[in-house]
This record gives sequence, structure tokens and C-alpha cells, in this order.
Amino acid sequence: MENLEKLIYDLYKKNARQCTNEEIYNALLIYTKNQLFEKGYQDGKKKIYYISAEFLIGKLLSNNLINLGIYDDVAAFLKENGKAIADIEEVEPEPSLGNGGLGRLAACFLDSIATLGLPGEGIGLNYHLGLFKQLFENRLQKETPNPWIEKHSWLTPAGVSYTVPFRGFSLKSSLYDIDVAGYNNKSIHLHLFDIDLADESMVHDGISFNKKDILHNLTLFLYPDDSDDDGRKLRIFQQYFMVSNAAQFILDEATKKGCNLHDLADYAVIQINDTHPSMIIPELIRLLTERGIAFDEAAEIVSKVCAYTNHTILAEALEKWPMDYLLDVVPHLVPIIEKLDEKIKAKYPQENVAIIDKNNLVHMAHMDIHYGFSINGVAALHTEILKTSELKAFYDIYPEKFNNKTNGITFRRWLMHCNHPLTDYITSLIGDEFKTNATALENLLKYKDDEAVLNKLLEIKTEAKKTCKEFILSNTGVEIDEKITKLSRQYFSLSEDVPVTTYDGRAFLNASDKKYDVIMVDAYQDITIPFQMSSEEFFSMVKEHLTDDGVMVVNMNMRGSGEGNINQYLSDTISSVFGNVYTVDVDGSTNRELFASDDADMMNVLQKNIAKVTEFDLRNLMAKVSTNAVAYSGGDYIMTDDKAPVELLGMRVIDQLIQDEVAYYKKIYETDGLQGLLEQL
Repeated sequence: MENLEKLIYDLYKKNARQCTNEEIYNALLIYTKNQLFEKGYQDGKKKIYYISAEFLIGKLLSNNLINLGIYDDVAAFLKENGKAIADIEEVEPEPSLGNGGLGRLAACFLDSIATLGLPGEGIGLNYHLGLFKQLFENRLQKETPNPWIEKHSWLTPAGVSYTVPFRGFSLKSSLYDIDVAGYNNKSIHLHLFDIDLADESMVHDGISFNKKDILHNLTLFLYPDDSDDDGRKLRIFQQYFMVSNAAQFILDEATKKGCNLHDLADYAVIQINDTHPSMIIPELIRLLTERGIAFDEAAEIVSKVCAYTNHTILAEALEKWPMDYLLDVVPHLVPIIEKLDEKIKAKYPQENVAIIDKNNLVHMAHMDIHYGFSINGVAALHTEILKTSELKAFYDIYPEKFNNKTNGITFRRWLMHCNHPLTDYITSLIGDEFKTNATALENLLKYKDDEAVLNKLLEIKTEAKKTCKEFILSNTGVEIDEKITKLSRQYFSLSEDVPVTTYDGRAFLNASDKKYDVIMVDAYQDITIPFQMSSEEFFSMVKEHLTDDGVMVVNMNMRGSGEGNINQYLSDTISSVFGNVYTVDVDGSTNRELFASDDADMMNVLQKNIAKVTEFDLRNLMAKVSTNAVAYSGGDYIMTDDKAPVELLGMRVIDQLIQDEVAYYKKIYETDGLQGLLEQL
């Protein structure tokens, strides 16, 4: 770490111990970028170009240190100087370049090809403010900008620019690169195109801005609001800016390597990640024809270069743009798209495979499928749905094009970065092959019955929970107290030989194959309802863990009245799973107990067992339950994993409580005036 130590002194004229966390982070950023540069970059005659609207790359410092193989050394150096690497990590802003699964998987794709040593690059846009930063005010979401670009960042100016034509004007781009480190391998680049005129100051009132001011807004936001025509056209501006820069960049790289353009497929593969980059197809054809290649050959060349990944069958991933929009933004592409459509209609006249439909909508996915050599879904089931349902008409035409590439994440970030003690222990058990080959983790199965190993894993897990507890406390002020487990023994009068586990109830059942005579669910309090333990899927899981005559007991201590209240939702959901459901209200409380079983003789068994109980209070309680229990007839208020509106139901109760409270004081005001209200204080 001498070089790092020297760099810190050269930058700040003081040692690491004297530096702030911000200064240490900036020094580490420079140091790590230098290390990546010295290690070099993957290259080759043929290169993968992965074009995506988003790359959710996450914080990069620790991931890069791990992939460079210097994380432990840096962490030790910082510790020697009174610093914790976790505190340094907190300084780093989250790059606002992605939003969800699409972006995270794109980032993992880049990490994987770098680790595998494949020549490839990502291409996207350099969003200044991301999607938005989510805040909550008055129980409502509030969107604010999420800036991340600082004076010192992972962005490196590449010194490359292109001119992108639009209707009536053109824009000059500037290219910035982010290094994507391969694990124990060279890096690749994530190329992000931007405009020098981007003006963050034009944003006001949350994330509002002038959508028509393309010269200044083009690279501000990922997925700008498309609730109006201006917003939808802005998306087309963004998409074309991305692919035009990408196409020019790809052709430049290929020709520098000796490509004569006719043999472009020998130099480039372009992966179209969902339909956002679809205009790369007509744009490449435009550029090839400008360089002297006939249209038909250009279309053939492009169809051997481009491949298309469909992430979902939802409309958002199957974009359809009105031709009028394209004429307003990129009129020079319209004749090309029309020719592509004509060629397809001459061969396949059916409406459902047309690029331009009868309503003059351009189907971007259709263009990708016709003029791409490979079409993949991202899960086996998803791909089968594409082949047999959503894209069946295309599968019937091009069965050879369809294939599956199952989504996967680069697990190193979620294991090696997130839990170093666990990583070290796994390495001590099975070696380090798993760090580059995830299937090697199957070697852990030979320890599944090894009590010493299982206890060690539990110890590591417990320490991780403590770390999480401390983080939650310091960031939210909410304390998670492990004494709850000890208190449960006292509260329920449990002997030491009864195991007590602090665990997510659903996760516990999912990890176990044990069956029980009784499972009690006591997870609901007033309006605080965990949705994952309220759904049909959860109660089905409970049922699977009951013996044939087993009983689930649910304590429903919730407020709510009227049709469609929380209790009704839960009871109906449980009735959809179990054949026999009984409820009984608890005297003097808001509690309602529910008993569910597939054993039709459940209540008769209860009655028979009452006589066997010698403890008076328990026998009396059982007798009350037996006497007052009412068979429940299920209804249609059923919650599932994708539809469990417990938060909304809870908010309904809160609103009613507020109304009741206001009504009390309103009545006082109406009868006794302001003086009456003051007397209540």
C-alpha cells in the first residue's frame, strides 16, 4: 500500500489518519482507476456491444477493489489508520444510470463478460439525475432529482464525439467511459454518451422541467415522464441519440480494425436490450448506405449483426411509436423503416407480424425480430411464453432464432462484497473456484449434515444480523432488539428445551420440510400487517407444513369494520386454502381467533380433548372456543403475492380513526364554541 499512501500524501500533504473520509474516498477512486488502467482492457477482432437504456451498476469502489484482488489489503491499510472501509463506502454516491431489474442485469452482464475475458462493451446514456430520488411527505411519494456526478467520479472523458441529426437541428455528443473490472481479469468499458449543454438547473418543483428544450434536457433523466406527447417524443430523442452515437462508434472501431463494412458481422455483435435501442437497426442501415452500400445488402448485414433480448411481455417492453412522432423527431429514419416494413409484408402479409400496422404504429420489437439473428427471453418459462403465446407468430416464421438466456446476477457482489466472513469460510471449505464458477458452490452440499459447519454458518449469520441491526439504528433510529427472543421464552413460559428462532416466518417454512400438528400465526397487530404473510401463497405454504389433521391458528388482532375490512380479507384468503375454517371473538378485546384445517373433524377433536385437560384456565378457554366458534364461509376478498393491499386497508383504518377523532372535537366546537375546545386542552 505504499503507492496509496504516497498518493494520499501527494494529494493532501497529510497522512491517511489525518484525512477525512471524503478525502480518503477521492484518493481511493484515483488509485483504483489507475490500477484498472494499468491492468488493461479486453479487446479482440470481434466485439460484443451491449446497448441498453440503463445500467444499474451500483457503487463501484469495493466491487472494483475485490475484482482487482486488493480489497483486503486496502481494508487493512485503512484500519491501521483508524478508518473503516464501510465508512468510506458510504461517501460514494450511487450512479443514477439505472432503475430496476433490466439495468441491474445489464450491469451484471458487463461484469460477467469482463470476468470471462470476452471483448465487449456497454453503450448507454450518461443521465445526470437518474430516474428520481424517492422521498415521502404526508404519506405520499415525492420525487426529487438524484444527482451523482461529482468533480471526482468514475467517469473518464474519452475525447470522442459525434454529430447526431434530428429534425431541424443536430446535437454534438461527448463520450464518457466507466471501467468495468473483471474479477482477476482485465476491464471493459461502459460507454456513456452525453451532451455538453445539459442543464440541471432547469429542473424545478420536484422533477418538472421543460420537455421541449432538447438542447438542455436530453440526458437529464432516465425514462422521463411520458404522460404527454412532449414526454413521449423526448424518449424518442433519447433513444435515437443513444443508438446513433453507438452506431457511429461501432463502425469507427470496426473500420480501424480492417473491416470493409461488408464483413461487419465478423467484427461486431450488437445486443439490443429490450426495445429502447431498436432504432440501431435503421440507423446502421442509414450509415451503411451513406457509405456506398446498397439498401438490401445493408439490411442483410445488419440482420447478421443485431440480436434482441426481450425482458418482459408487458407493453413497456414492446414499444410502439406513432409514425407522426418519428416524423417529428427522426424523419430521415422513416423511409428506411417503411422499406423494411415493405420487405417483410411482401414475404409475410399477416397483420400481426408487420413492422408498421394499420394504425401507423411502428412496432419496435417486430423490427428487432425480423432484422435480428437471435431472439431470447430471460427465463425458460418466459421464453416458452414468447414462443407459444406472445410471439408465436414470429416463432412459427423463425424458430431457429429463438433461444433462452436465463437472467443471472454476478453473485460476487452479493456474496464477496456483502459478507466477507462468509466468503472466507466458504473458501476454507471448498476452495476459491466458486468465485469464478458459481456451480462450485454445490460442493457445500457435502457439509449439509455437519453440525460444526452449520453452527459456524449460524455464527456468521448472527454477526451479520448484528451489523445490520447497527446500520438500521444509525440510519433510521429504529432499534432491533435480539432480547425479544429471550423475552418470548418468559412470556410464553417456554422451557429451555423448546427451540426459539428469530427468523422471517415465511423464509423459515420455505427452508424447512418439517411438518407440525399446530402452526400459530401471530404476525398481525392493529394495522401493521406483513403482506408476505397474508397471501394465498403463504397460507398454502403453512398448509404444506401441517400434518394431515394439523391445525393453523391465527390471532387476528386488527382494527377494521365494514365490508372488505382487514379481517375479512385474511379470513377469505385462508378459506380459499383450507377446507374448514372457524372463528371466535375473544371477550373484552379486539382479538379474533381463527382455526383452519383440512380435517373435517377438527372441532369434534377439540371437544373430545377438553376432558383430558386438567389445568382449569386452559380447559375453560378451550370450552369457550368450542362453544363460541362459528364456521366461516369464505368470500371473494383474496390476497395473493401480487395483490395484497394490506397497506391500503391499514390506511383506511387510520383515516377512519382520524375522522372519529375530528368528529369528537367538531361536536364540542358546534356546541361550546372555541372556548369549549380550549377547555379540552
